[in-house]
Amino acid sequence: MKKFLAIVFALIFALSACTVAFAGADDLTCDTCLAKLADEKAYNAHVNGGCLVDFKACQYCEAKVATANLEAHEAECPKGASACDKCGADLANKAAADAHECAPADIANNVLDKAIDALKNVDWADVANKIVDAVKGIDFEGIIAKIKPIFEKVVELVKGFAA
Repeated sequence: MKKFLAIVFALIFALSACTVAFAGADDLTCDTCLAKLADEKAYNAHVNGGCLVDFKACQYCEAKVATANLEAHEAECPKGASACDKCGADLANKAAADAHECAPADIANNVLDKAIDALKNVDWADVANKIVDAVKGIDFEGIIAKIKPIFEKVVELVKGFAA
C-alpha cells in the first residue's frame, strides 16, 4: 500500500510541476502594459518589478487602468452607457454606440416622442394668458383708422370700373 501511495503522490507532484511549468507558456504578455515577452524568465522579471506603466482614470467609472488598456476599457465600460440622440435607443457602452445605426422609423418615432413630451410640459394656461394680454395690447381702433382710407379708395376704384 505504501508503494501505491508513493506512486500516486509522485504522479500528483509530477503533474502539478508540469501544470506550473507550462501555465501561461503560450502567452507571455504582461496583463498591465500588454508587453509581449520572449521567455518565462523575462516575463517573471518584467511582472515582478520591471513593468513601469502609467495609469489613467476611466472617464466613465473613474477606475485606474493602464494607459495601454484604457481605450479598450472605456469602450466596454458599462458606466459609459448612453442613449442615442437621434433614435433614443439605449446603448450599453461606447462600443455599442460606435456600432449603432439608427433606422429611419426609429428616428421619426423619437422626434415624435420628444415633441409630444414637450407639448405635455407646456403650461397652456400661461400661454392663453399671454395671448389675451397680447391681444389686449393691440390698438384696433388705430389700425382701423389707418386702413379705412385705403378701403374707401379701393371701393371708389371698384365703383369706377363697374360704371
